[in-house]
Amino acid sequence: MATATVTGTATITGTATVTATVTATGGPGGNVTPPRQSVPTGTRTQVTLAPEPGYAVDSVMGCGGILQGATYVTG
Repeated sequence: MATATVTGTATITGTATVTATVTATGGPGGNVTPPRQSVPTGTRTQVTLAPEPGYAVDSVMGCGGILQGATYVTG
């Protein structure tokens, strides 16, 4: 974090990137990778679903995304 004291008139320009933390968890019989990632707000990211032998993906929820095979892409 930067701080400054301004006396008078000042013009400050620049950009800032705001990020969101995406956390994904698998249920019994499967894993999700990566389990946690930092993503710039307004962008999409993806996680890979890996069911263990004998298991299948039942459902995926959150972020308004879509499931494409074993990959979930956030909305």
